[in-house]
Order: sequence, then structure tokens, then C-alpha cells
Amino acid sequence: VGGAYNITPVCVLQALTTATLPLQQQLPQQQHSKTKSLSKLQELHASGLGWTTELLQTLFGIRPWKGLSVGFSPTLVFGGWKDAIWADSSEQMCASLISLAVPFCESLVDNAWLGVMGR
Repeated sequence: VGGAYNITPVCVLQALTTATLPLQQQLPQQQHSKTKSLSKLQELHASGLGWTTELLQTLFGIRPWKGLSVGFSPTLVFGGWKDAIWADSSEQMCASLISLAVPFCESLVDNAWLGVMGR
């Protein structure tokens, strides 16, 4: 979903927590919805959407990710990332992460960040 001009990080988070699917009943006028979780999703590539520290904390707490791309987010900074990755809800994510991409996040990636991510 990276780089889509009409999708925000909040939309991504909403889609990850629940997805509402319309179900047709016998009459076309009557529609009911069923909630289905996207629990099989293990990788998320959503760069270019403008992630913030608060939204990253929520993303990290949803499930343990194996692959994650959240680049092109100029508002991400080292202190906020550190808070998000070490939050109680992010503990499983830290143990499961295999691949991480954060391209063009100049305010985030520095020697201190690389040291934290190497631990």
C-alpha cells in the first residue's frame, strides 16, 4: 500500500484490526456485515504514508511482524521510535522481526538508531 495518496496510516491500522465484509442475504436491500480479522498477515509494506510515533506504537502492538516497511516518513525521530519499539505492547514484535525497511527517514536513522536496532 506504499505511496498511495488516498490511504493514511490510520486506514491501514483500521484494516489490520478488523475488516468489514458485506454479505448478501436473500433480499438485495438487506445487507449484513461480518467482521473478519487479517490474522494471517505477517508482513506489511506501507511506506510513504506519513507514519508518526503514536501510529507506530499502535502498529507494533497489533501483532508480531516478520517484515515491515514504513519509510518515507519525515516525522519519525529516534526518540519516538525507541519509545514505540520498547513499549510493552511491542515486545513480541521485537522478537519476530526479520526484515525492516525505513528508506528516506533521515531524522530517524543514525548511529544511535542502528545500535538500538542491532540489539
